[in-house]
Amino acid sequence: MNTSDPAGWVRRPRAVSRGAVVVEACPEELVQHIRLCNQATGQKAAPRAASASAEFLRDLQAAFETLPAAVQRLVPADFFGVYLARGLGCSAVVDVVRYQGRTLGSALVIDVDALAMRDANAWASWKESEPFTDDGTLEIRLTIAHAGEDDRRTALQFILLHEIGHLAVCGRRFLPEWWMAPANLGTSQDYAFLDFSWEVDAGKSIAPRSTSVAEMRRTVSFYCDAGLSAETAVGLYGGLLDSDFPTLYAIANAYEDFSECLALYVHTRLLRRPYRLELQLGDETYLVDDPDSVAARCMAKFSFVESLLAS
Repeated sequence: MNTSDPAGWVRRPRAVSRGAVVVEACPEELVQHIRLCNQATGQKAAPRAASASAEFLRDLQAAFETLPAAVQRLVPADFFGVYLARGLGCSAVVDVVRYQGRTLGSALVIDVDALAMRDANAWASWKESEPFTDDGTLEIRLTIAHAGEDDRRTALQFILLHEIGHLAVCGRRFLPEWWMAPANLGTSQDYAFLDFSWEVDAGKSIAPRSTSVAEMRRTVSFYCDAGLSAETAVGLYGGLLDSDFPTLYAIANAYEDFSECLALYVHTRLLRRPYRLELQLGDETYLVDDPDSVAARCMAKFSFVESLLAS
């Protein structure tokens, strides 16, 4: 986001101190920017600033404070904090605030309504089901929490892991910064993570190397009322298992790919939490994915994440 009020942003408090994080209602300028982005991509969601209950705020702070220290270190020093909104059109977004070519800071916006009535497994299943039609022929169940941890805090922590993956791009060179002008992009070999599955094509766009993944990208879309059928779901997940991508969400772009790899690596390996994806078609239930399957097909990417966290 390019701001028209740099002084106002410079005066805002910075976020992370002693493991805690600043949490505030989303500034109106950022709300309007997200609204324009939604309109540009055909989303109907109209975001607005929000507050949250004391219980929600406690869950959010606890989710952040109990992240591994290596993950917290990925948050940029200029991070403004977590802002609250409603009607984002997704669970959370990250952006940077810039003025005259200079980055003033970064921010994470969470939609409080996305978790209003959902614990961790319900939220994860809802998100995974989002591209598919709700006609009773398909049920997607994604388990990311053990019974004793199936709560909002665990859901918030998973969201934070993913969004910190986006924040980690700021000031590092394993991916091009997403606000970079396409003309300034190097080759895929210039960016360590990009080179696993992506390339910079002749038109200076970042595209998947795999033609089958490129076809999947043209089919699946989150948060855009795709309404895909159960038969399509079976084909998409089959294609996912034959790829080196961790989730369907990861095929959207290189930034989602990295963020999903970071989130799943930390979630399953460091926090020792489950990841079990099941499809129910009629009376039949199929196990689609689990931590071992994800780790096997994403071995090189997980090794990269491990090295990044150790650095």
